[in-house]
Amino acid sequence: MIHSDTLKSLPRELKELIRDGIYSLYVVDRPGAAFVLVTDQGQVYLLSSTGSIPPAPSGDDVRAMDPKEAVAFSDAPPYGSARINVA
Repeated sequence: MIHSDTLKSLPRELKELIRDGIYSLYVVDRPGAAFVLVTDQGQVYLLSSTGSIPPAPSGDDVRAMDPKEAVAFSDAPPYGSARINVA
């Protein structure tokens, strides 16, 4: 779990989609990337440690990214229920 401010370059709207469980964020161990963002449509984007997106989105399958742990934000407001998007 990380504080959403860690990803300074990630827009607030994307952070909200992650908090709501619509998009998923995972830690990855790849050169030049710290996270992988998976959309509700299955699109995959590598992210830097600050949340910036590389110039060209990756077309790789998320399983090929070897995702580690799922990421949640420690400063997420409490909701009645949590939705988890599993890749």
